[in-house]
Amino acid sequence: MASDLHLEMNEYLPLRDVVFNTLRQAILRGELKPGERLMEIALSQRLGVSRTPVREAIRMLEQEGLVIMIPRKGAQVAEISEKDLKDVLEVRLGLEELAVRIACQRITEEELESMMDAETYLTAEQAVEQGFADEGSSKIPSRPELACRG
Repeated sequence: MASDLHLEMNEYLPLRDVVFNTLRQAILRGELKPGERLMEIALSQRLGVSRTPVREAIRMLEQEGLVIMIPRKGAQVAEISEKDLKDVLEVRLGLEELAVRIACQRITEEELESMMDAETYLTAEQAVEQGFADEGSSKIPSRPELACRG
């Protein structure tokens, strides 16, 4: 088990959420390996909290699919297959495309201008490489303009 778990306290979040975020990040960063057992006592000692927020955080991680509960053995970090990862990324891509489409339908001209002021324009080289401009083009589109085209 990772010995460098560090609890990032947040006065606005319940302790179980702080523990949940800490364990979630440890799993996503690979500090807690797939198949590794999550023992409440060891985790609570390592994080300096009682077992209750650890138990609640493990249940939340199970609901997210990052942890599985094995009868008479306890919790362990879930094995994530390449197919699982591809499925998640496919769904995420669809959701992000939908979010951009909806944002483009609802954005006002004022909001678009504000975004364009705040957004760094693509370099000419990046725009040509990505097919958004022809070499020698005088106007390089910004990312908000690209997202809301068409």
